[in-house]
Amino acid sequence: MATLAQLFVYGKVLAPEAFGVFGLVQGTYLLTQGVQRSVVVLPMIMTAHDSGGDPAWARLNAMLLAGIAAVLALLALAGGILGIDVAFRTAFALAAPCTLATLSYEFGRRTLFLQQRPRAVLAAAATYFLSTAAGVSAVAIWLRNVEAAAAALFLAAGAAWAVAWRLRAPAPLGSVRVRDHSGMIGWNLLSFLPYTVYNNGMILIVGALADVRAVALFAASRLFTAPIQTLIQAIDSVDKPRARRMYATEGLAGLSRSLNRTRRTLLALGAPYLVVILLGAGVLAPWLFGDRYPGMVNAVRMWAAVSLLMLLGQPLETGLLVLRKSNLFFWTRSLAAIAAIAALLSLRGTLPQVAPIAALAAGWGAGGALAWILLRSRLQAHPDTILRES
Repeated sequence: MATLAQLFVYGKVLAPEAFGVFGLVQGTYLLTQGVQRSVVVLPMIMTAHDSGGDPAWARLNAMLLAGIAAVLALLALAGGILGIDVAFRTAFALAAPCTLATLSYEFGRRTLFLQQRPRAVLAAAATYFLSTAAGVSAVAIWLRNVEAAAAALFLAAGAAWAVAWRLRAPAPLGSVRVRDHSGMIGWNLLSFLPYTVYNNGMILIVGALADVRAVALFAASRLFTAPIQTLIQAIDSVDKPRARRMYATEGLAGLSRSLNRTRRTLLALGAPYLVVILLGAGVLAPWLFGDRYPGMVNAVRMWAAVSLLMLLGQPLETGLLVLRKSNLFFWTRSLAAIAAIAALLSLRGTLPQVAPIAALAAGWGAGGALAWILLRSRLQAHPDTILRES
């Protein structure tokens, strides 16, 4: 909700060009969050014990974040020499500190979930919400520039991380060696590369192929389905650890029940909202944004289709990861990336305003279909398999 309110207010009070730059900032830290998820978060979940994630993952996370921030800072500083557009150079400079703060909070939040500390999760989330509300209010009332918006994001995420760090349980004794899981990390990272094409990296592709106004339309129209992405993230935080536990104790039958439960929950909570957005886009988009973003109504409707495919795809991702089929995950995402690129290239000339979002729908649809086929075949082939703890 904090992110939704943040983007909605900025979409109204910032100039479209400035909002486009903020969209690039958001796209950058979401893209790097995918790297963190592939290298640190997912392996940490898959190797977690009852006392939470192993300290080895915290050390790897710190090194990863330092490297990401350094790369972004170098891109911002050397952007003129490399011929990078000024909008991207500004976005990279602002994204470097924002990435450190947001990814630190994300790691802290995931750790609290693994430690089964719901009150601590709630306290950190409340801190993020209240800090974001204060920052957004300051930007809307007094500052109204993209630098202030980025500073508000940095301070809110930093405050939430501080709370999560303070309320975490003592770290368990280290028993994990990261290099023992290099295969899983490698396949996760390879799978993430095509994933960027039909997920968070698309906004950067839009910025490279078009301009910041196109980025602004992409980001503003996505606001209407942001609650669905929040829902998926919330479910994902508890779904993967639960699915792993059920697989460990009940085998594939338990995993199948867990995935079906997640699917029903996502559709029950998300589908009614998407119906409202699909039917009400023609009224809601002009009411909220007026004529600031031409083509928004069709863009919002396309986002509703993308969000439905994302709801259906989340349990499939969990199933393949719990089964440690990261190599198959790579192929599903590669197919999705190919489908997304094909759709983008074919629609860019005729439907430029919705082509990037339609490309996302093509990617999620193709990847989800292959993931469903692969997961179903494995659930049916070995019904008595039990997870062996590593």
